Amino acid sequence: MQIDNGAAANCLKNEDYQELTDMPKVAKSNVKLTTYSGDNIIPDGHVTLDIQIGRQKVLFQVIKDAPCSLLSGPTSEELGLIKVKDHLLVNAVSHNKELSKEEVLAEYNNVFSGLGYIGDYKIELKEEAIPKQDPPRSVPVALRDEFKAKLDELEKQ
Repeated sequence: MQIDNGAAANCLKNEDYQELTDMPKVAKSNVKLTTYSGDNIIPDGHVTLDIQIGRQKVLFQVIKDAPCSLLSGPTSEELGLIKVKDHLLVNAVSHNKELSKEEVLAEYNNVFSGLGYIGDYKIELKEEAIPKQDPPRSVPVALRDEFKAKLDELEKQ
């Protein structure tokens, strides 16, 4: 199960549901889920499961072809798995004075010159680490037509 603090619903992939020892009956769900890419998902139904952490009952939407099971941000916070520090959230940023392009270039000239330097660093991997490759994010709906046109153009060349 993965924690997704951006998810609004708890999702249980059908394979994980089938592996439960005490499978509660899947009830009809009236929920329509929308993915990050804008695709709609109609769940097979929903179940309420007893969660051992915090001893709570949690509602899950059962989804047939889900890539993984997700625990939503609000549920993860209720179970004490994550803590959102509301006082650190930024709602707005304001500047006292707007700088012109010339003022920005003059004041922050070091940022716009040279290759830059991030310092000395060393990455150490654990011996038992297993490589993982996440799938690429899908193209947003608003950009798909333009993206497809560019692909078609490249294929013609």
